[in-house]
Amino acid sequence: MRCSPRHVDKSRLRGRYKSSPKNILSGGNMKKTCLRIFSFCLIIVLLFTESVSAYAEYTDLVRENKIDNGYKNKYGVAFSVEEDYYCLFVGEKQKLILKETEPGSWNSYKVPKTTEISWSSMDKRIASVNKKGVITAKKAGYTYIVATVEGAKVVCEITVVEPYLDYTSIGLGKGDSKQIKLIGSKAVSFDSSDKSIAVVDSYGIVTGKKYGTATVTVKDTNKKVYECKVNVTKDVSFVRNNELTVVYEDGNTEVFDVSKKKVTIKEHAKTVMFGLYPQTLVSDSELTNEIIDAKYDRDGNAVVDGIVYKRITRWDSYYADKAWPKADIESSRKYNNSQLEEGLTPDVDDVYWAEHEFAYFRYEPIKWDVLSITGGKSPRMLLMTHDVIDKKPYGGSTWEKSPCRVFLNGEFLDVAFSEEEKKTILPVTNKNNVYIEKRNDQTGEWTWVIQTKDDDTKDRCYLLSIDDMSKEEYGFCESLREDNYTRRSSLSQYASTLGVSTRGVTYRTTSGCPMYSLTEERKKTAAYMLRSRINSGSEDFPVMEDHFVIDPEGGYNTYRPWISDNDFSGIRPVINVDVIIKGTIENNKKNSEKINIEQRGGKNTLTVKYKDGSWQSFNLKTDALKFESEVEKVYFGRCFDTRCYIDEDDEAEVDWKEVDTDPYFEGHKYVADVSGKKYLKIEGSEEGWQNGAWCCDSPIEWIPLKVEKKDGQKRILLMAKNIVEGCYGTNDDEKWESSKKRSVLNGLFYEYAFTKQERKFIGTNEIVDSKGKTIRDKVFILSPEEATNPEYGFSSDYRDKDYARRAGITSYVMWSYSGMFDWGYCTEDGSIAHFWHLRPTEEDPKNYGNADIAVYTHGEIGGQPWCGIGFLRPVIWLKIEG
Repeated sequence: MRCSPRHVDKSRLRGRYKSSPKNILSGGNMKKTCLRIFSFCLIIVLLFTESVSAYAEYTDLVRENKIDNGYKNKYGVAFSVEEDYYCLFVGEKQKLILKETEPGSWNSYKVPKTTEISWSSMDKRIASVNKKGVITAKKAGYTYIVATVEGAKVVCEITVVEPYLDYTSIGLGKGDSKQIKLIGSKAVSFDSSDKSIAVVDSYGIVTGKKYGTATVTVKDTNKKVYECKVNVTKDVSFVRNNELTVVYEDGNTEVFDVSKKKVTIKEHAKTVMFGLYPQTLVSDSELTNEIIDAKYDRDGNAVVDGIVYKRITRWDSYYADKAWPKADIESSRKYNNSQLEEGLTPDVDDVYWAEHEFAYFRYEPIKWDVLSITGGKSPRMLLMTHDVIDKKPYGGSTWEKSPCRVFLNGEFLDVAFSEEEKKTILPVTNKNNVYIEKRNDQTGEWTWVIQTKDDDTKDRCYLLSIDDMSKEEYGFCESLREDNYTRRSSLSQYASTLGVSTRGVTYRTTSGCPMYSLTEERKKTAAYMLRSRINSGSEDFPVMEDHFVIDPEGGYNTYRPWISDNDFSGIRPVINVDVIIKGTIENNKKNSEKINIEQRGGKNTLTVKYKDGSWQSFNLKTDALKFESEVEKVYFGRCFDTRCYIDEDDEAEVDWKEVDTDPYFEGHKYVADVSGKKYLKIEGSEEGWQNGAWCCDSPIEWIPLKVEKKDGQKRILLMAKNIVEGCYGTNDDEKWESSKKRSVLNGLFYEYAFTKQERKFIGTNEIVDSKGKTIRDKVFILSPEEATNPEYGFSSDYRDKDYARRAGITSYVMWSYSGMFDWGYCTEDGSIAHFWHLRPTEEDPKNYGNADIAVYTHGEIGGQPWCGIGFLRPVIWLKIEG
């Protein structure tokens, strides 16, 4: 007879154990106890093993499903779910749709209702599924739903999250209001713990009544309670020192108290530290309870131990623009995790907001780049933030009506500067133009020209225009079409968290080679807005309210709000600071004798810029080529560069001449003359972006290396500033005399780059090999010894990361031979650096690797084989008088 628990004499049991405490571990009792423990452990192990096995099976199914997007039955029919991932709130339902694809077809159809489908869940506690494929979310967690049909198994991954309040802590000013929402469930009541401090209505709108702290509670239909802490506070008062710090190019600094005296500027000011703004994210390890529990005002500011902190939520960030629910953020996080597994760089902000409710940032001094210092009646220093520091939509139809302009001239100035600091910021009148793209009939290049003018605006803080971004006096590259480091900008962690579009390291899907878009300091780059507007429409299509942006690569782009309601671009504010100029300052104004880019390097023309800043142009048919002072750079000859196309009607009559063949991709290179201009075309390559025509419309810029007299003739050694030509089939270039590089430079390049008249001014270079044989060239490339010659301006150490050895690359060579390989280094003028080849020598004392000796992107010299492709930086002797 079995006894129920109530029939057991508990007092006897207690007495037995009390009188003989060791009996429980002795004799037969010891064996029974051990057996029970062993049995219990065995059950746990078996259950765990079964669970691990089941999980592994499902994980394999998921992995295979991601690759094949479904499973095939014995007839070759592939099955898949319409969506292989869902994120649901607890209590939410979702029906899965199963689809089938016939063999040899890309069209998918719903599985017929008569098809037998078996549905199962890996963990029914998290999500269950009925026989119709309807999922019910039970509790937070991850699981898999599996459909079995005709022997095939299809997997759908499910994430379940709890409902939540969009804010669990808010700051309000007295009389201010803010709405809180319950996400993932229906709120049935709102209440406040202290209605004298804060009240809340039935819509969740909380209003501050007096200073203090209260708690708002929210109940949903399941009687679950959610809480939001409400701080009704005064606005945080910043403690400022009214300091402006100037950093000069030599590293010296000067600190000015702007409340007592004007800023006195000397020559060569490089950067300025001025104002305060939230910038650096407080990491988890630095986050103290004092920072977390501080009372944040309505703007999210609080002071802890004298430091000002800014607190934001995901709803203050970029995701707030779209009111993203937590389900989508979780989905984004999982997507980025899969990107990590593939070796790609994810958007860390997605991951951050999936794991944190708040982000905290420190207010820090703002770093500004000095663009120019202007004298005259109103001396001023033009400053632009070194980093992208915030994100605001352009909005509005014009800059005058832009919410970004309102923000910069209002909230930004109030937050970043004290009243005394704001007095040093001068207002300026800005010209605001609308541009349209037109093709230059002479050069074939597409350029932006002014179409109309918007109203002028008077601003104390603003954004640069598209014209400003090509001003050399501001330190920018003159060509807007060039991806250039001088226009690249890193960004603060605050701007990054707000969702500013960035570009760091990505990977080419075809080759797996990394591609970088980094600043000169090797930081991740960001896109930022300009104030200039563009018209991308036509006569048949209305004017579009677009504006320019500088993309992470350093080139320009356009943003079209009519396509997307999100603006991913950040802002780099610009201000003019009232200063006193101390001593003589070069105002960086355009030299009156400057010859613009369209006039340089014309046919039978040579243009020189001297080191004193003056310019001179020579007609090679009539003028004596005599330089008046020390040369900084020379424009001579022309190279293929800017991409453009020939009209189909014209191309049908063009006589193309094949000049090179790509043995790797089986591409063919052709050149032709069309109406006095030279065009180049690549065809047949597997690299689709290579197909097209390239117009020879760009002058070649040369750098002087050496001046000498030989046989009574004065001549100057010139090296191309950029890599302007390339060639295939260089694997066997162990000797210069028989090299493909030499053949291309003295053949194809020499013929298309210079006219017959221009070739008369090119001298002959003589190289004597080890056997005493003289090799003569009109065009050549440097040897490793010459690339380490201090007389030419290079470092004598081939291991130095020498700026003088770094070279940019033309669009033609970049896209025809290499694609975009930006390894994160730049030249002195801000161009993206690319590696280039040197002349092979018969002796190789440093073991460079004779066939492909090259200068790396950072300026070192070493062996650099690259699929038999040569990147060429031509060198010539130019005959001059004197």
